[in-house]
Amino acid sequence: MSQVQSLYKLIILYMLEKAKQPLLGTQITDFFQQHDYTTYFTVQMTFQELTEAGFIKSTETHNNTYYSITQSGLETLSYFPDQISPDIREEIKQYFSSIELPYDADIQCVANYYKTTGGYDAKCQLNSQSTTYLDLTLHVQNIEMAESICSNWRTQSEEVYHHLLEILIK
Repeated sequence: MSQVQSLYKLIILYMLEKAKQPLLGTQITDFFQQHDYTTYFTVQMTFQELTEAGFIKSTETHNNTYYSITQSGLETLSYFPDQISPDIREEIKQYFSSIELPYDADIQCVANYYKTTGGYDAKCQLNSQSTTYLDLTLHVQNIEMAESICSNWRTQSEEVYHHLLEILIK
């Protein structure tokens, strides 16, 4: 394995560890392409190799693939603490900021939808390792509304949570 391919793997592991929540494959691929590190196909091959090695796991949800780091991936990353340059670490931090993703956050933002009798349920959650901050299920009439809720939840969950708190504790 080349040193460059190893670096790509470490970058992906680092991103997943710092995000503290599953990331869309497209989010990670975007990062690599925005910085002209490598091609889409190389990133896809890297995802496959990391998954086969048990360092990351993938979850498919409604045409989206989410990746998360495994315990084995965390251990592997810990063996190479200085292999990712400070410049790349800063680029990752800036990228997370640009997509409004907390960097090294403890809170996970999860959104999914599923078909039910008479429509769809959009399930939105804010969780940490030990606490569920918010678990909200909204019943809607069509898939477009459910997709919109899930998409907006990922970018506006913190604002919604604080707004609900404000309203409910008056």
